[in-house]
Amino acid sequence: MLDGKSMDLSSCRQFWDYLNVEDAADALVALAEKGKNGNIYNIANGDYKELKWYVEEMKKITFSRSEILYGDDPKPFISLKPSVDKIMKDTGWKPKIKYNVGVKKQIEFLEKTSSGQ
Repeated sequence: MLDGKSMDLSSCRQFWDYLNVEDAADALVALAEKGKNGNIYNIANGDYKELKWYVEEMKKITFSRSEILYGDDPKPFISLKPSVDKIMKDTGWKPKIKYNVGVKKQIEFLEKTSSGQ
């Protein structure tokens, strides 16, 4: 999208859950410190949306002129709707970084690394 190229995607109807890498790292620390031995935890944001929402939001954030061509449903059709109730209850952890903030941070990082800073 940053290059303004057209993109061929699936239908993007599947649900997806965005989690910033910093929040993921915090979740792992919380589990190491407070997780219950032998339990299985989802590490996710818990605020899932259709993937198309994330694609369109990224287009807005990047001010992209990319043409997005939505196609057929992927096969297999896999949708993510993770619950984070257990990790939040057992550890007190919760995600902090919103999708738009994470995307903007990634763009800043890419700009710095491409300019040699």
